[in-house]
Amino acid sequence: MEDMKLTHAREFTDIEDSVLDIWLELENAGLESEARAVLDTGLMWEHYTSLLDNDPDKRAMHEIVNAAALATKFNAAVAVGQQAMRSRGLGSRTPLASTFATDRS
Repeated sequence: MEDMKLTHAREFTDIEDSVLDIWLELENAGLESEARAVLDTGLMWEHYTSLLDNDPDKRAMHEIVNAAALATKFNAAVAVGQQAMRSRGLGSRTPLASTFATDRS
């Protein structure tokens, strides 16, 4: 039997890992405001996800909608960061383009 707590922990840890990778790359490129936006929106999404029920089938519709809205805000911040990287002629070591789908539940 699958341990739902471990699965849920992996869900929000995957979000946090990606958020921190993208944040660090933007920060190292000197894109402080873009990095801050990625960190803020990403950690809000990650922390909210961590509070959801371990079993995705037990999550309320409004929780799923809220998580999707937070993911959308994160993806928008990443897109701004991508544009800033391109405008400075910087390549990306981290795949900034591979943002998360908004339906992760």
